[in-house]
Amino acid sequence: MADVDEPEEGRDWSRLHAALAALPPGIWTTYGDLAELIGSHQVPVGQHLANTPGLLNAHRVLTSEGHVAEAFRWSDPHDERDIHAVLEAESVRFDTDRRADPGQRLRSDDLADLIGEAIDPITPEEDREYGWRMLRLLRYLRHFYEAPGGRLHYSLARDLAIQEGYDPRGVAGFYQGMASLRKEGGFRVLTDAGRQLYEDNRHRLD
Repeated sequence: MADVDEPEEGRDWSRLHAALAALPPGIWTTYGDLAELIGSHQVPVGQHLANTPGLLNAHRVLTSEGHVAEAFRWSDPHDERDIHAVLEAESVRFDTDRRADPGQRLRSDDLADLIGEAIDPITPEEDREYGWRMLRLLRYLRHFYEAPGGRLHYSLARDLAIQEGYDPRGVAGFYQGMASLRKEGGFRVLTDAGRQLYEDNRHRLD
């Protein structure tokens, strides 16, 4: 198409894959939200989802109106499941027009939170656009870094995440991908990767 001229063969799809893998049941997103997350266009995103076998949770990607895309197909050509029935079994709610509940949608910022949005503000332009996410992450990790043993009770960890402006649905992202935190019984604990991330970047909070 005329408006899509980027060389998708060389694109790094890892962030998109991580966001899809972390997408919980009962939650959906859109091709446009995924495109915004990785700086692409929704058409190549749709093509990638349709042509990547075994991609986790690709069926939870809908149109911006909350409809299943007309061209949707399972990666397994022998899979004859009804997509609406599958999504409803996962607790996605549809109205009478088969439009998914917008309250269950994760937008690009939510997806970024879901995977931690942990790294990469390198250039000044990127820093202006994404730096606030890094600062928010560092403020959140600081609570763990300063806690005895890097441990906080899960209820306090959740409250602090909300205090820092995270959507409660995105808290799971800290345990996916970069894994800055780990679950340990009723506690949430700073991992070695999370500690290193904080120590390498805490100067940003000065």
